[in-house]
Amino acid sequence: MNPLNLNQIKALLYKPWYVVLHLLVLLSFKSSGKEIIFSRLSVNDGLRSNFVNCVWQDAKGFIWVGTESGLQRYDGNKFIQVYKQSTDNSLPGLSVSEMTGDDEHNMWLHMGRQVGKYDLKTNTYTKADLSKVPEGPTILWSNSKGQILLTVQGPQSGVFIYSRRSNAFERWQDIKIPQDWKVLSVFEDTKTGDYWISGENGLGVWNAKDKQFYHEGYNPLNIPVLNFKFGRYILKVFIDSKRRFFIHRWPPVAASDFFVYEPNEKKLTQFGAQPDQPAYADLAHFGEFKNEVWGFGDNVFNIYNSQSHYFEKFYEHTNVGFGIRFTNISQMYEDIDHNLWVATDNGLYSCTIIGDRIKHGSTGQIPHNINFAKHIANNGFIVGTWGGKVFPYKISSKLSITPDTILRDDIYRNKPNIFGFEYTWDMCQHSVTHHIWIGCQAGVVIDYDPQTRRSRFINDTVFRKSTIKQIVEDRQHNLWFGSQSGKIIKWSPDGKFRFITNLNLMVTKMLVDTRGLLWIATNLKGVMVMDPNTGRIIQNYKTGDNPKRCLADNFAPAMAQINDSVFAIAGMDNLDILNRKTGMVKHLTVYNGLPLPTIKTMQADLKGNLWMSNPAGIVKYDVTENTFRSYDQKDGLVTTIDNRTLLERSSRLPDGKMVFAGGNTFVIFEPDALRDVGAPKDVTITDLKLFNRYLPVDSIENSGGLNLTHNQNSITFQFASLSYTQRNKLNYYYMLKGAGDNWVKAESSLTASYASLSPGHYVFMVKCVSPDGIPSKTTTSMKIYIRPAYWQTWWFVVLMFMLAAVPFYIIYKLRINRLLAVQRLREKVARDLHDDMGSTLTSINILSEVANTKINEDNLQVKDYLGRISKNSSQMMDAMDDIVWSINPANDTMPRIVARMREYAATVLEPRDIEYTVVNDERLHGIKLDMDVRRNLFLIYKETLNNLVKYAKAKNVQVAFAVSSNTIQMEITDDGEGFDVDAAINGNGLANMRKRAKAMAGSFTITSEKNVGTIVTLKIPVT
Repeated sequence: MNPLNLNQIKALLYKPWYVVLHLLVLLSFKSSGKEIIFSRLSVNDGLRSNFVNCVWQDAKGFIWVGTESGLQRYDGNKFIQVYKQSTDNSLPGLSVSEMTGDDEHNMWLHMGRQVGKYDLKTNTYTKADLSKVPEGPTILWSNSKGQILLTVQGPQSGVFIYSRRSNAFERWQDIKIPQDWKVLSVFEDTKTGDYWISGENGLGVWNAKDKQFYHEGYNPLNIPVLNFKFGRYILKVFIDSKRRFFIHRWPPVAASDFFVYEPNEKKLTQFGAQPDQPAYADLAHFGEFKNEVWGFGDNVFNIYNSQSHYFEKFYEHTNVGFGIRFTNISQMYEDIDHNLWVATDNGLYSCTIIGDRIKHGSTGQIPHNINFAKHIANNGFIVGTWGGKVFPYKISSKLSITPDTILRDDIYRNKPNIFGFEYTWDMCQHSVTHHIWIGCQAGVVIDYDPQTRRSRFINDTVFRKSTIKQIVEDRQHNLWFGSQSGKIIKWSPDGKFRFITNLNLMVTKMLVDTRGLLWIATNLKGVMVMDPNTGRIIQNYKTGDNPKRCLADNFAPAMAQINDSVFAIAGMDNLDILNRKTGMVKHLTVYNGLPLPTIKTMQADLKGNLWMSNPAGIVKYDVTENTFRSYDQKDGLVTTIDNRTLLERSSRLPDGKMVFAGGNTFVIFEPDALRDVGAPKDVTITDLKLFNRYLPVDSIENSGGLNLTHNQNSITFQFASLSYTQRNKLNYYYMLKGAGDNWVKAESSLTASYASLSPGHYVFMVKCVSPDGIPSKTTTSMKIYIRPAYWQTWWFVVLMFMLAAVPFYIIYKLRINRLLAVQRLREKVARDLHDDMGSTLTSINILSEVANTKINEDNLQVKDYLGRISKNSSQMMDAMDDIVWSINPANDTMPRIVARMREYAATVLEPRDIEYTVVNDERLHGIKLDMDVRRNLFLIYKETLNNLVKYAKAKNVQVAFAVSSNTIQMEITDDGEGFDVDAAINGNGLANMRKRAKAMAGSFTITSEKNVGTIVTLKIPVT
């Protein structure tokens, strides 16, 4: 087949249904059948100027853009303006016309008459000395060795090389070019090491082997291309990977000429180019990218067609959304991921070259609304439209799409003059008869027989003029028709239509599941499941009270079966995943992952993934991973921009390919062609800010991390994966280890900020995950150490603690000394009372008893007085003994107290033949009471026993001690006569006991019952 010329292409475009991949006025390479989609970055995306002159990528992966407003850096997420206020080592605010890199990964910039080196590690700029470079237009470039060179045009033309020793450009002595050659451009042949010199005097080559310069007038080596007499004014020479020479000549008195030399054919062919607009064009540059030779310049952007030996236009200028618009293209650049960048005077473009596994198509320039795209036998499919009839196509194994005009004519041959047959809604090819059934507006049907190549135009009353929205075939080879008004019609192989039921609502989607059941989606009552054998509705999935078992919406515009058990049902603003085995429904909305609320259509692929379209484009849902992946032109699928590209219908071809269609657009693709292969690039920390001051990331990483003072504690990290194909699709997660252990999902700004960080060691960590759930291989990290202030150091804290502890220590010592003094005083008082007053009272008592024995009975009054003295002194001795016991610190422990109580009980109770027991709690051993509490406790105990002896007439007494939490309980129980507690409440003894209990902050209770006994309970708190 001969290649099409430009006029033929234009003529075909006016035929509304010739497909030259005219989707969105997208054209293909005529030589290879590939498609190209452009994405534009402009001032609306952060560029300082739409006049982009050059593009370059550094070793880390940043894209650098030279514009009329200066230098910018792009990380796939944002543009950064590099220009700073002018200092000795900062970048001047000049327009950048050219840029390249050297062997030390520095960036070189050409800015007007100025050329300089920008050190990417330190962000410093060094201006080169051009004093030895003559006046004239200059071209900055680097060779394969990383040497930086300047090609100077004009009367004193030549090639100059940068010397690190002198920081100056000097004439390059390695190649010898005749002084009068007047160089216009230099091309390095990296395969041979030769340099081809284009100049005003013609075409020449400096031979790397013999270090000689050859040209048309001197060609002893018989270099083939020099045997052709090109003449003077050779502007450009370019050699591609096939060793073809592309030569641009512009004689002063004639139009521009272009030549290509084919080494295999040893043939020189003159060629031309196709301008962007019908005006002057200058094909000033050549480049080889993606196995294609590109030519570009003023008003021209072409790809070389090896069949026609011609540079041809491959895009449509009017395609604003996915084409390219420009007046001048200054550079094309291929990055390390093989993305193509185009620098234009209308912004920076990246272009995606689509392979053979994705193809776009269109029903033509007439804005038909596509209602279906269904597969037919013999590698074909039919696109049905509303008002434009149907468009059949044939598909080759490499997805080459050609219209089947014969089939289209056959289907509509002898069409009756009845409304509706041009307005098609759905189609189904019968698996047995291979008839193609097409449902149309107003209830009419087309039945096309491929054998006879004739159609039967059916206007059966069973449809009652209701538009046929869906047609499906069941396992028994019956056809089922669903209408807009809700009528369900069955066609049997016997040729008869039968009315089954009227749902009285719109049928939006029908499918036959793997069990043979008929699923009917509606616009008001959810999804109904019908048994096709009986015509009965056996299940209705709709809204209800239990969200886990009901649909979120009764409007179901789309539906698909993912596997035997799982179905996907779209709603107004949600996606429901229904498991018919369990009856459970999972609701997905924009709040838990759904990219956009509106779903137009959906299909499940052979691997169980769900593909759907929304107003932004095509989305894949991985049911197993519960992840969504959106696709756009960077992936090879155009993004929806208007109704002409809104994909509202879909189907799956038998081999697994997907067809999505809508407006006047359709796309066919293999799902695996859109699968993310491998892990995404590791995340790069693109910028680091301390408060509002940017820090050099490279220097910090090389030094092992960030080392800050205590008041440098407000840090902002900016990061990106530097993946320009997957940009805006990756999910980022970051964490500051040392401040928390949870990963935080980054939003669109890809920024993590931390303020008022405490001194200490931290590690900032960031990673990314592809839309298919594949994480980056390595987690990027940066260590941070914030040094404490001197008052935050450990030694300062210890010192302050010691200083603060001194007063407490002094107070403690004073208190201890005071307590020791009190204890010594108590011991002295107890000792003195025991030794002095005790011995004196004992002597009084003994003397009174002796005197009493010696007085005769006649002096009774004296004898009575002596008896009283003896009794009182005895009581005073007992009281003194109690006082001495209570004062002595050695008796502060509870075991000593209990022992004293046991001793007193023996003294009081045993003489009255009263049995008694004392019950101890082992936890009493660790308790100490102060002197007042101990004395009051013992006095209450004595008073209780004395009253018991006097009045109770008891036979048995039990004294029990118990400890619970912070309380000691003493309980004295007897089996005496008991008494009326209320009547005795005003007695002095009970009143004193209550006062003593209150003084101890305790509680005192008496429980007594006549002829049963009495219980006295005392509870006192302990610390």
